[in-house]
Amino acid sequence: MTSQKSRLRAIYFWNMAGSFCNAISSFILTVIVNRINGSADGGVYSLAYAISYQMSTIALFEIRHYQATDLTDKYSFSNYFSLRIITCIATMIISVGYIFSKGCTGQTVLIALLWCAFRVMLALSDVFQGLFQKNERLDLAGKTLAFQVVLSSVTFAISLYLTHSLLISSIFPVLITVIWIFIYDVPRVNNFDKIKFSFDFKAFGRLLIECLPAFAGAFMLQYLTNAPKYAVNAISSETLNIYNNMAMIAFVINLFSLFAFRPKLTFLTTCWLNSNNKKFLKTTAGLVLWIGVVTIIAIGGAALLGIPVLSMVYGISFEGYRTVLLVIVAAGGFSALATFFSALLTVMRKQSRLWFIYAVPCVLTFFISPMFVKLWGIMGAAVAYLTSMFVLAVIFILFILYFVKKLKIS
Repeated sequence: MTSQKSRLRAIYFWNMAGSFCNAISSFILTVIVNRINGSADGGVYSLAYAISYQMSTIALFEIRHYQATDLTDKYSFSNYFSLRIITCIATMIISVGYIFSKGCTGQTVLIALLWCAFRVMLALSDVFQGLFQKNERLDLAGKTLAFQVVLSSVTFAISLYLTHSLLISSIFPVLITVIWIFIYDVPRVNNFDKIKFSFDFKAFGRLLIECLPAFAGAFMLQYLTNAPKYAVNAISSETLNIYNNMAMIAFVINLFSLFAFRPKLTFLTTCWLNSNNKKFLKTTAGLVLWIGVVTIIAIGGAALLGIPVLSMVYGISFEGYRTVLLVIVAAGGFSALATFFSALLTVMRKQSRLWFIYAVPCVLTFFISPMFVKLWGIMGAAVAYLTSMFVLAVIFILFILYFVKKLKIS
């Protein structure tokens, strides 16, 4: 019993540590870039970061939740690993065209490509983390993510301090992640399965088709987050820097929601497969309540301390942006709710509905983001973000309620 409690504590601690480090790293690095190289390079980093996160959804293809909840072993680990190699290669090829489509030129192209490569390496590690999670060793998954992100961030910061070159410094996160995969991930994978490349293209096709709706949803969710940023970038990189710095606060809500629901996915899957609907619904309701409470606390904290803290941390003035910040944080709450519901539909194997769920707010934000920014500037970007996330959350809730009504509660 004691050893089981110790393992549970380790699982929750390292899951929190990994999620926290991954979420907070961009905030810290944005601060460092602003402090060392100024707001212009801060804007370049913000754009590169936004693009790399968008592209990482292709590499991940939203397979992690499916892999971790594949308790019947419908697909082998070699299937998951081999497909991840293919999606990672495809991501780097697609990234080139996507970066140019965003109007990037000169060193900005190379910087964005390097951060895409970093995210691709994290995506490769993610397939190993999915194996750990499936075998109830989320502590290993959290530990590898935490160390990769911390070591990459530290080397990046040291290099930037010494060279003041954003381009040179962006090389180190890629190198560190590659090294870490070989010295940490690979040896531990062998405790659960063998790493081998599979040429089972029929399995790849089936897995891609099953995860395609969830991938489309994740890609569109990133687009919903980034569309206002792309619109703001049309004003100036400095304006994008200000908006992105405030948007970092919204990630706190996603961070704490991940703390809560990621360790529960395997349990929710077991409940769903065994038709234990009462526990399934009780756990789901508790997680939704948790996201709501975190959102309220975040809005309150942003109202009281957000502007002075941001101004102190970044060394630039955020006066006059309090309302913009509150709108962005509120949108972050709806975004966290949508992320959880997306994972929940995957657990329920209802992910085919994600196409429609995300399509509506994506079409909406495609039109309103540039229009709102043109009308109201940075406030327009915040309102566009809130509008799209609110619409997304409402559609998710309607779908979840539809499936819940079909369950028999005993």
